[in-house]
Amino acid sequence: MAVEFPGFVQRALTDDFSQFGKPAEDTVPGWLSTFDYLAKALERYDALANPIGIFRHADKGRILLPPNAPDPPAGHRLLELTKVTRDVVRIAGGFSGTDEATKAQAMIKAETGARKVFAAARLAKVEPQAATKILAYASHHTLDYFWGVTPTHLVADAVSSFQGTLTEAMDSVLSPVCFDIPECHVKRHKRAHQVLQLPARFGGGNITGQHTLAPAAFLATTCAVLRDPCVANLKGYLAKYVDAAYTALYASFKGISPMEAALLTKGFPPDTASLISTFTAIDLHTPPKRQMLQTKLTRATSRHQRLALRASCDASKVEPSPGQSLVDMLQVHLVTSRSQQSRILQSPLYFVENRVPALPFVYFLRYYLGLPPLLKKGRPTAPLVECGVAFIPEGDRVKPKGSNGGYVEEVCSLNHDTQATLCPSGKHGISCVSGFEARYRAHNMLTRATQLAVGRLECVPCTREPKTQTVLMDEFSAEECRALCPKDV
Repeated sequence: MAVEFPGFVQRALTDDFSQFGKPAEDTVPGWLSTFDYLAKALERYDALANPIGIFRHADKGRILLPPNAPDPPAGHRLLELTKVTRDVVRIAGGFSGTDEATKAQAMIKAETGARKVFAAARLAKVEPQAATKILAYASHHTLDYFWGVTPTHLVADAVSSFQGTLTEAMDSVLSPVCFDIPECHVKRHKRAHQVLQLPARFGGGNITGQHTLAPAAFLATTCAVLRDPCVANLKGYLAKYVDAAYTALYASFKGISPMEAALLTKGFPPDTASLISTFTAIDLHTPPKRQMLQTKLTRATSRHQRLALRASCDASKVEPSPGQSLVDMLQVHLVTSRSQQSRILQSPLYFVENRVPALPFVYFLRYYLGLPPLLKKGRPTAPLVECGVAFIPEGDRVKPKGSNGGYVEEVCSLNHDTQATLCPSGKHGISCVSGFEARYRAHNMLTRATQLAVGRLECVPCTREPKTQTVLMDEFSAEECRALCPKDV
């Protein structure tokens, strides 16, 4: 086809065969001649492909005409071979056409992705840990290819829609139906999802933010295809789309200028001109990998977002307020400082030892993110008082889907001298006598696990909970040890 019809730019992409062309003259006779040429090419394609079992799909392979092109005459053979449109066509997974039609197709794509996300979220009823890992994978891979082949400013609404889908899906994972779900402050809810959007190595949940992923994917794709002569000839036309992607990417680096943000990308071209000049000059034998470039950009953004989150929770500079108490700020610094707890979110579930039962996992994740504890049905509750503020306006509250608990926290069932509530920090739960048994059980399990781990080492004797006299290398008698370390002080 390429030899017989040199008037078209033709590309075969796996099972897609695309042709691009224009008339020699932008006149009606020039377009009619192009229509004849295209009809001849389609007939030749059928003659070559049909005998070997390849047939063109009746609803695919449409011809997109630009606004200045006339319609093919009625009865023209091109209309018998294919369909003609002026709105949008799909090419290699992306859409090309008018801006409004492309935006509409992007929204449809986001809605399709939303159905897949909510299907994974339904798994949370029985396996919330697995559902969280699937959502993390979906956030990075469901639409990253589509974001990469569609200009960023045309998918802005779709990006916001899909990001809202991921947030709602994670809220459903954290809201089991057997509990009343309390409302929480908007600051607390926003901070929880900021932690979830961080990579696991930063203490996050690997739920990639779509406002970061979309421009990173488009820039990475542009870099990867600029060596193609057809694309390189369109670099002047691509510049405005690359500019829009850079603007969206640098918007993710909140609080710093684009120049400062460019320094954080570690070698990636800082602007459109340098990107085009750099990647059109790369040797064809070593083409850049789209996924590698995309990862470089998203990692740079994640590093900045982690630092910005920690700065917003710096107790030496930020005063505690409703939704962000001193304990909340300390919690953020703990979980983003190489916290080992994030292993629960990233460990492979192939191993049974890494799987956490459903409700304990939800309890843990809500505590980890600083969200209010779940409310057991029928238990007494009290209004949630944060930083001395007892009333929070409706506009400052977040009511997750299915929430019916109000802006309250559960009251401890034990008969304490004063009313004790189960706050998000868990400070009462860890000190209440009702938790002693679980604490001792966890202590024993931890010591047993440590004993087994050390016992696997060769030539290392291991004794669990040795005598105090043995720990002190028998320098003191048993009576002296009891006097030095009495049980009751």
